[in-house]
Amino acid sequence: MIKRIASSLSLVLIVCSVAVAQLPGEKDGRMLLPNGWWLSPAGTSIDLSDLPLNAALSPDQRYLVVTHGGMSKPVLMLVDLNEHKVVQTVPVKDSWLGIVFHGKTLYVSGGNQNCVYTFSLEGGKLRAARTIQFAQPRTSGYPPKGTYAWAAGLDVNRNDLAVVFRGDSTLRYYNLKSRKIQKVRLDGMPYYCKYLSDGTLLVSMWSSKRIEAFRGKRLLYRVATGDHPTEIAVRGSYAFVANANDNSVSVIDLRTRKAVANVSTTIYPDSPEGSTTNSVCVTNSGKYVLAANADNNSLTVIDISNIKRPVPVGFIPVGWYPTKVLELKDGTVLVLNGKGNCSYANPEHQYIGRLLKGTLSFFKFPDAKELAEYTKQVYMDTPYRPAASKEATFESGNP
Repeated sequence: MIKRIASSLSLVLIVCSVAVAQLPGEKDGRMLLPNGWWLSPAGTSIDLSDLPLNAALSPDQRYLVVTHGGMSKPVLMLVDLNEHKVVQTVPVKDSWLGIVFHGKTLYVSGGNQNCVYTFSLEGGKLRAARTIQFAQPRTSGYPPKGTYAWAAGLDVNRNDLAVVFRGDSTLRYYNLKSRKIQKVRLDGMPYYCKYLSDGTLLVSMWSSKRIEAFRGKRLLYRVATGDHPTEIAVRGSYAFVANANDNSVSVIDLRTRKAVANVSTTIYPDSPEGSTTNSVCVTNSGKYVLAANADNNSLTVIDISNIKRPVPVGFIPVGWYPTKVLELKDGTVLVLNGKGNCSYANPEHQYIGRLLKGTLSFFKFPDAKELAEYTKQVYMDTPYRPAASKEATFESGNP
Protein backbone atom coordinates (compact mmCIF):
# COMPACT_ATOMS: atom_id res chain seq x y z
CA MET A 1 0.00 0.00 0.00
CA ILE A 2 2.82 2.39 0.94
CA LYS A 3 4.62 1.56 -2.30
CA ARG A 4 1.42 2.24 -4.24
CA ILE A 5 0.95 5.65 -2.54
CA ALA A 6 4.59 6.53 -3.11
CA SER A 7 4.29 5.61 -6.76
CA SER A 8 1.16 7.71 -7.09
CA LEU A 9 2.83 10.69 -5.41
CA SER A 10 5.84 10.34 -7.68
CA LEU A 11 3.57 10.34 -10.71
CA VAL A 12 1.75 13.44 -9.46
CA LEU A 13 5.05 15.23 -8.83
CA ILE A 14 6.30 14.36 -12.31
CA VAL A 15 3.08 15.55 -13.95
CA CYS A 16 3.05 18.75 -11.90
CA SER A 17 6.69 19.51 -12.62
CA VAL A 18 6.11 19.03 -16.34
CA ALA A 19 2.99 21.19 -16.21
CA VAL A 20 4.78 23.98 -14.33
CA ALA A 21 7.67 23.87 -16.80
CA GLN A 22 5.24 24.39 -19.67
CA LEU A 23 3.08 27.13 -18.20
CA PRO A 24 2.89 30.09 -20.57
CA GLY A 25 4.43 33.37 -19.51
CA GLU A 26 7.67 35.34 -19.54
CA LYS A 27 10.92 33.44 -19.01
CA ASP A 28 14.45 34.76 -19.54
CA GLY A 29 13.28 37.71 -21.58
CA ARG A 30 11.09 35.59 -23.85
CA MET A 31 7.35 34.92 -23.79
CA LEU A 32 6.04 31.34 -23.93
CA LEU A 33 2.67 31.08 -25.65
CA PRO A 34 0.02 28.46 -24.80
CA ASN A 35 0.71 26.74 -28.14
CA GLY A 36 4.36 26.08 -27.26
CA TRP A 37 5.89 28.80 -29.42
CA TRP A 38 8.11 31.49 -27.93
CA LEU A 39 8.11 35.21 -28.66
CA SER A 40 11.17 37.45 -28.53
CA PRO A 41 10.19 40.29 -30.87
CA ALA A 42 12.86 42.56 -32.30
CA GLY A 43 12.87 46.22 -31.30
CA THR A 44 10.21 47.98 -29.26
CA SER A 45 6.43 47.98 -29.51
CA ILE A 46 3.27 49.84 -28.53
CA ASP A 47 -0.19 48.44 -27.83
CA LEU A 48 -3.04 48.54 -30.33
CA SER A 49 -6.55 47.06 -30.35
CA ASP A 50 -7.14 43.41 -31.25
CA LEU A 51 -6.15 42.01 -34.64
CA PRO A 52 -4.64 44.99 -36.45
CA LEU A 53 -4.93 44.00 -40.12
CA ASN A 54 -3.48 46.74 -42.26
CA ALA A 55 -2.05 50.24 -42.08
CA ALA A 56 -1.46 53.31 -44.23
CA LEU A 57 1.35 55.85 -43.98
CA SER A 58 0.60 59.55 -44.29
CA PRO A 59 2.44 61.15 -47.24
CA ASP A 60 5.04 62.74 -44.92
CA GLN A 61 5.45 59.44 -42.98
CA ARG A 62 4.70 61.24 -39.70
CA TYR A 63 1.56 59.21 -39.02
CA LEU A 64 0.36 55.64 -39.44
CA VAL A 65 -3.33 54.74 -39.45
CA VAL A 66 -4.17 51.18 -38.43
CA THR A 67 -7.37 49.27 -39.19
CA HIS A 68 -8.49 46.35 -37.00
CA GLY A 69 -10.60 43.25 -37.62
CA GLY A 70 -10.84 41.48 -34.27
CA MET A 71 -13.62 40.65 -31.81
CA SER A 72 -13.71 44.05 -30.10
CA LYS A 73 -15.57 47.05 -31.46
CA PRO A 74 -13.85 48.12 -34.71
CA VAL A 75 -11.64 51.18 -34.52
CA LEU A 76 -9.00 53.06 -36.47
CA MET A 77 -5.90 54.09 -34.54
CA LEU A 78 -3.73 57.05 -35.48
CA VAL A 79 -0.10 56.53 -34.45
CA ASP A 80 2.42 59.37 -34.20
CA LEU A 81 5.60 57.74 -35.53
CA ASN A 82 7.82 60.45 -34.05
CA GLU A 83 6.44 59.86 -30.57
CA HIS A 84 5.74 56.11 -30.94
CA LYS A 85 2.29 56.42 -29.43
CA VAL A 86 -1.39 56.23 -30.35
CA VAL A 87 -2.74 59.79 -30.46
CA GLN A 88 -6.31 59.12 -31.63
CA THR A 89 -8.80 56.25 -31.67
CA VAL A 90 -11.72 56.54 -34.08
CA PRO A 91 -14.69 54.13 -33.74
CA VAL A 92 -16.27 52.88 -36.98
CA LYS A 93 -19.26 50.62 -37.59
CA ASP A 94 -17.08 48.01 -39.27
CA SER A 95 -13.78 47.84 -41.10
CA TRP A 96 -11.53 45.30 -42.73
CA LEU A 97 -8.45 45.20 -44.92
CA GLY A 98 -8.51 48.18 -47.27
CA ILE A 99 -6.79 51.40 -46.18
CA VAL A 100 -4.85 53.93 -48.26
CA PHE A 101 -3.90 57.61 -48.29
CA HIS A 102 -4.43 59.66 -51.44
CA GLY A 103 -2.89 63.00 -50.59
CA LYS A 104 -4.31 64.05 -47.23
CA THR A 105 -7.48 62.01 -47.72
CA LEU A 106 -7.69 58.58 -46.11
CA TYR A 107 -9.87 55.83 -47.58
CA VAL A 108 -10.89 52.85 -45.40
CA SER A 109 -12.97 49.83 -46.43
CA GLY A 110 -16.05 49.35 -44.30
CA GLY A 111 -16.27 45.55 -44.29
CA ASN A 112 -19.86 44.35 -44.02
CA GLN A 113 -21.11 47.94 -44.10
CA ASN A 114 -20.38 47.70 -47.86
CA CYS A 115 -18.90 51.17 -47.88
CA VAL A 116 -15.67 53.14 -47.89
CA TYR A 117 -15.10 55.75 -45.18
CA THR A 118 -13.15 58.88 -46.00
CA PHE A 119 -11.22 61.02 -43.54
CA SER A 120 -9.04 64.10 -43.76
CA LEU A 121 -5.81 64.34 -41.77
CA GLU A 122 -5.48 67.83 -40.34
CA GLY A 123 -3.31 69.01 -37.47
CA GLY A 124 -2.48 65.48 -36.40
CA LYS A 125 -6.14 64.45 -36.20
CA LEU A 126 -8.43 62.36 -38.39
CA ARG A 127 -11.68 64.11 -39.27
CA ALA A 128 -14.55 62.10 -40.71
CA ALA A 129 -15.69 63.17 -44.17
CA ARG A 130 -18.28 61.47 -46.37
CA THR A 131 -19.02 57.77 -46.57
CA ILE A 132 -19.18 56.19 -50.02
CA GLN A 133 -21.95 53.58 -49.98
CA PHE A 134 -21.73 50.78 -52.57
CA ALA A 135 -24.57 48.54 -51.34
CA GLN A 136 -27.02 48.17 -48.47
CA PRO A 137 -25.16 47.37 -45.22
CA ARG A 138 -25.22 43.80 -43.98
CA THR A 139 -26.85 43.29 -40.56
CA SER A 140 -25.57 40.83 -37.97
CA GLY A 141 -29.01 39.55 -36.86
CA TYR A 142 -30.70 36.35 -37.99
CA PRO A 143 -31.73 36.12 -40.68
CA PRO A 144 -29.23 38.77 -41.80
CA LYS A 145 -30.47 41.59 -43.98
CA GLY A 146 -28.72 43.65 -46.61
CA THR A 147 -26.20 42.73 -49.28
CA TYR A 148 -23.34 40.34 -48.65
CA ALA A 149 -20.66 42.22 -50.57
CA TRP A 150 -17.95 42.92 -47.93
CA ALA A 151 -15.52 45.68 -48.90
CA ALA A 152 -11.97 44.31 -48.77
CA GLY A 153 -8.88 45.76 -50.50
CA LEU A 154 -8.86 49.17 -52.15
CA ASP A 155 -6.59 51.65 -53.91
CA VAL A 156 -6.83 55.10 -55.50
CA ASN A 157 -5.44 56.28 -58.84
CA ARG A 158 -6.00 59.89 -59.89
CA ASN A 159 -9.81 60.20 -59.91
CA ASP A 160 -10.74 56.53 -59.47
CA LEU A 161 -11.24 54.60 -56.26
CA ALA A 162 -11.07 50.83 -56.86
CA VAL A 163 -12.56 48.48 -54.27
CA VAL A 164 -12.75 44.69 -54.34
CA PHE A 165 -15.64 42.96 -52.57
CA ARG A 166 -14.98 39.42 -51.42
CA GLY A 167 -18.57 38.58 -50.52
CA ASP A 168 -20.07 38.93 -54.00
CA SER A 169 -16.81 38.62 -56.00
CA THR A 170 -16.90 42.06 -57.60
CA LEU A 171 -14.55 44.90 -58.44
CA ARG A 172 -16.15 48.32 -58.22
CA TYR A 173 -14.81 51.64 -59.43
CA TYR A 174 -15.96 54.91 -57.92
CA ASN A 175 -15.15 58.09 -59.82
CA LEU A 176 -14.21 60.72 -57.25
CA LYS A 177 -15.44 63.57 -59.48
CA SER A 178 -18.63 62.23 -61.08
CA ARG A 179 -19.41 59.88 -58.15
CA LYS A 180 -20.49 57.22 -60.61
CA ILE A 181 -19.95 53.53 -59.84
CA GLN A 182 -18.93 50.81 -62.30
CA LYS A 183 -19.13 47.14 -61.36
CA VAL A 184 -17.02 44.27 -62.72
CA ARG A 185 -17.99 40.66 -61.98
CA LEU A 186 -14.95 38.56 -60.99
CA ASP A 187 -14.39 34.84 -61.45
CA GLY A 188 -13.37 34.12 -57.86
CA MET A 189 -12.97 35.77 -54.46
CA PRO A 190 -10.70 38.85 -54.43
CA TYR A 191 -8.62 40.07 -51.51
CA TYR A 192 -6.25 42.94 -52.35
CA CYS A 193 -5.78 45.42 -55.18
CA LYS A 194 -2.88 47.63 -56.23
CA TYR A 195 -2.61 50.29 -58.93
CA LEU A 196 0.45 50.43 -61.16
CA SER A 197 1.81 53.76 -62.37
CA ASP A 198 0.24 53.25 -65.82
CA GLY A 199 -3.27 52.87 -64.39
CA THR A 200 -3.37 49.07 -64.53
CA LEU A 201 -5.02 47.54 -61.45
CA LEU A 202 -3.65 44.28 -60.03
CA VAL A 203 -6.11 42.16 -58.03
CA SER A 204 -5.10 39.17 -55.92
CA MET A 205 -7.69 36.41 -56.30
CA TRP A 206 -7.80 34.80 -52.88
CA SER A 207 -9.69 31.72 -54.03
CA SER A 208 -8.04 31.17 -57.40
CA LYS A 209 -4.22 31.02 -57.12
CA ARG A 210 -3.65 33.99 -59.39
CA ILE A 211 -3.57 37.72 -59.82
CA GLU A 212 -5.62 39.50 -62.46
CA ALA A 213 -4.79 42.78 -64.20
CA PHE A 214 -7.51 45.24 -65.23
CA ARG A 215 -7.65 48.48 -67.18
CA GLY A 216 -11.02 49.82 -66.19
CA LYS A 217 -13.56 47.03 -66.73
CA ARG A 218 -11.34 45.16 -69.20
CA LEU A 219 -9.37 42.12 -68.03
CA LEU A 220 -5.86 42.41 -69.49
CA TYR A 221 -4.20 39.23 -68.26
CA ARG A 222 -3.89 36.63 -65.51
CA VAL A 223 -0.76 35.28 -63.84
CA ALA A 224 -0.62 32.11 -61.72
CA THR A 225 0.63 32.47 -58.14
CA GLY A 226 0.73 30.28 -55.06
CA ASP A 227 -2.34 29.37 -53.03
CA HIS A 228 -4.33 32.19 -51.38
CA PRO A 229 -2.49 35.20 -52.83
CA THR A 230 -2.86 38.17 -50.49
CA GLU A 231 -0.81 41.39 -50.46
CA ILE A 232 0.96 42.69 -53.58
CA ALA A 233 4.09 44.86 -53.45
CA VAL A 234 5.49 46.50 -56.59
CA ARG A 235 9.01 47.74 -57.34
CA GLY A 236 9.87 48.79 -60.87
CA SER A 237 8.63 46.21 -63.37
CA TYR A 238 8.18 43.42 -60.81
CA ALA A 239 5.36 42.50 -58.46
CA PHE A 240 5.79 40.40 -55.32
CA VAL A 241 2.78 38.44 -54.06
CA ALA A 242 2.41 36.87 -50.61
CA ASN A 243 0.83 33.39 -50.80
CA ALA A 244 -0.79 32.61 -47.46
CA ASN A 245 -1.60 28.94 -48.03
CA ASP A 246 1.69 27.59 -49.33
CA ASN A 247 4.50 29.44 -47.54
CA SER A 248 5.79 31.42 -50.50
CA VAL A 249 6.22 34.69 -52.35
CA SER A 250 5.63 34.80 -56.11
CA VAL A 251 7.77 37.12 -58.25
CA ILE A 252 6.01 38.40 -61.39
CA ASP A 253 7.61 40.16 -64.34
CA LEU A 254 5.05 42.80 -65.31
CA ARG A 255 6.60 43.27 -68.75
CA THR A 256 6.33 39.63 -69.82
CA ARG A 257 3.26 39.06 -67.63
CA LYS A 258 4.74 35.85 -66.25
CA ALA A 259 5.85 34.52 -62.88
CA VAL A 260 9.65 34.23 -62.87
CA ALA A 261 10.15 32.78 -59.38
CA ASN A 262 8.39 31.34 -56.36
CA VAL A 263 10.49 31.58 -53.21
CA SER A 264 9.85 29.65 -49.99
CA THR A 265 9.42 31.57 -46.73
CA THR A 266 9.56 28.58 -44.37
CA ILE A 267 11.95 28.12 -41.47
CA TYR A 268 12.84 24.62 -42.68
CA PRO A 269 12.91 23.61 -46.38
CA ASP A 270 10.47 20.71 -45.92
CA SER A 271 8.05 22.46 -43.55
CA PRO A 272 4.38 21.73 -44.26
CA GLU A 273 1.94 24.49 -45.16
CA GLY A 274 1.16 26.75 -42.24
CA SER A 275 3.56 29.70 -42.22
CA THR A 276 0.68 31.90 -43.48
CA THR A 277 2.69 34.40 -45.52
CA ASN A 278 0.29 37.34 -45.69
CA SER A 279 2.25 40.57 -46.21
CA VAL A 280 5.25 41.68 -48.27
CA CYS A 281 7.27 44.85 -48.74
CA VAL A 282 10.36 45.75 -50.75
CA THR A 283 13.09 47.47 -48.73
CA ASN A 284 14.31 50.97 -49.56
CA SER A 285 17.51 49.57 -51.04
CA GLY A 286 15.54 47.41 -53.46
CA LYS A 287 17.77 44.47 -52.52
CA TYR A 288 15.41 42.65 -50.18
CA VAL A 289 11.80 41.65 -49.73
CA LEU A 290 10.39 41.27 -46.23
CA ALA A 291 7.64 38.67 -45.93
CA ALA A 292 5.46 38.41 -42.81
CA ASN A 293 4.70 34.84 -41.71
CA ALA A 294 1.71 35.07 -39.39
CA ASP A 295 1.83 31.56 -37.95
CA ASN A 296 5.64 31.53 -37.57
CA ASN A 297 5.73 34.86 -35.70
CA SER A 298 8.59 36.00 -37.91
CA LEU A 299 9.67 37.80 -41.07
CA THR A 300 11.58 36.12 -43.87
CA VAL A 301 14.30 38.27 -45.44
CA ILE A 302 14.60 37.48 -49.17
CA ASP A 303 17.56 38.64 -51.27
CA ILE A 304 16.24 39.75 -54.68
CA SER A 305 19.57 40.94 -56.14
CA ASN A 306 19.07 38.24 -58.77
CA ILE A 307 15.39 38.77 -59.40
CA LYS A 308 14.89 35.43 -61.13
CA ARG A 309 16.66 33.52 -58.36
CA PRO A 310 15.54 35.14 -55.09
CA VAL A 311 17.08 33.57 -51.99
CA PRO A 312 15.92 33.60 -48.34
CA VAL A 313 18.88 34.84 -46.28
CA GLY A 314 17.47 34.99 -42.76
CA PHE A 315 14.60 35.59 -40.39
CA ILE A 316 13.55 38.28 -37.92
CA PRO A 317 11.51 37.46 -34.78
CA VAL A 318 8.43 39.63 -34.35
CA GLY A 319 5.23 39.47 -32.29
CA TRP A 320 2.38 37.00 -32.30
CA TYR A 321 0.72 36.62 -35.71
CA PRO A 322 2.23 39.44 -37.81
CA THR A 323 -0.23 40.80 -40.38
CA LYS A 324 1.58 43.73 -42.01
CA VAL A 325 5.17 44.77 -42.67
CA LEU A 326 6.46 48.04 -44.13
CA GLU A 327 9.63 50.14 -44.04
CA LEU A 328 10.02 53.88 -43.51
CA LYS A 329 12.44 56.06 -45.47
CA ASP A 330 14.86 56.11 -42.52
CA GLY A 331 15.14 52.30 -42.49
CA THR A 332 12.75 51.70 -39.60
CA VAL A 333 10.70 48.54 -40.11
CA LEU A 334 7.12 48.57 -38.84
CA VAL A 335 5.23 45.34 -38.12
CA LEU A 336 1.62 44.90 -37.05
CA ASN A 337 1.30 41.92 -34.70
CA GLY A 338 -2.28 40.69 -34.76
CA LYS A 339 -2.25 39.06 -31.31
CA GLY A 340 0.40 41.20 -29.65
CA ASN A 341 3.31 40.02 -27.54
CA CYS A 342 1.63 37.71 -25.00
CA SER A 343 -1.49 35.76 -24.06
CA TYR A 344 -3.84 36.58 -21.20
CA ALA A 345 -5.61 34.44 -18.61
CA ASN A 346 -9.41 34.37 -18.42
CA PRO A 347 -10.15 33.53 -14.75
CA GLU A 348 -13.64 35.00 -15.02
CA HIS A 349 -14.37 33.02 -18.20
CA GLN A 350 -13.81 36.00 -20.49
CA TYR A 351 -13.88 35.23 -24.19
CA ILE A 352 -10.27 34.75 -25.30
CA GLY A 353 -10.85 36.56 -28.59
CA ARG A 354 -11.65 39.76 -26.70
CA LEU A 355 -8.59 39.53 -24.46
CA LEU A 356 -5.96 39.55 -27.19
CA LYS A 357 -4.40 42.92 -27.99
CA GLY A 358 -2.31 43.68 -31.04
CA THR A 359 0.96 45.61 -31.11
CA LEU A 360 3.04 47.72 -33.48
CA SER A 361 6.75 46.87 -33.56
CA PHE A 362 9.58 49.27 -34.45
CA PHE A 363 13.16 48.26 -35.34
CA LYS A 364 15.90 49.15 -37.80
CA PHE A 365 16.56 46.92 -40.78
CA PRO A 366 19.37 44.65 -39.55
CA ASP A 367 22.91 44.40 -40.88
CA ALA A 368 24.39 40.97 -41.67
CA LYS A 369 25.59 40.32 -38.11
CA GLU A 370 22.28 41.35 -36.56
CA LEU A 371 20.34 39.26 -39.08
CA ALA A 372 22.39 36.19 -38.15
CA GLU A 373 21.49 36.73 -34.47
CA TYR A 374 17.84 37.30 -35.30
CA THR A 375 17.78 34.13 -37.40
CA LYS A 376 19.25 32.12 -34.55
CA GLN A 377 16.57 33.52 -32.24
CA VAL A 378 13.75 32.51 -34.61
CA TYR A 379 14.97 28.91 -34.58
CA MET A 380 15.16 28.98 -30.78
CA ASP A 381 11.58 30.26 -30.57
CA THR A 382 10.18 27.59 -32.89
CA PRO A 383 9.01 24.28 -31.34
CA TYR A 384 8.56 22.62 -34.74
CA ARG A 385 11.35 20.27 -35.80
CA PRO A 386 11.24 18.33 -39.09
CA ALA A 387 12.80 15.25 -37.50
CA ALA A 388 9.99 15.00 -34.95
CA SER A 389 7.33 14.69 -37.64
CA LYS A 390 9.34 11.99 -39.41
CA GLU A 391 9.78 9.95 -36.24
CA ALA A 392 6.07 9.59 -35.49
CA THR A 393 5.11 5.98 -34.69
CA PHE A 394 1.79 4.16 -34.79
CA GLU A 395 0.38 1.33 -32.73
CA SER A 396 0.67 -2.02 -34.48
CA GLY A 397 -2.58 -2.99 -36.18
CA ASN A 398 -4.05 0.50 -35.88
CA PRO A 399 -5.33 1.63 -39.30
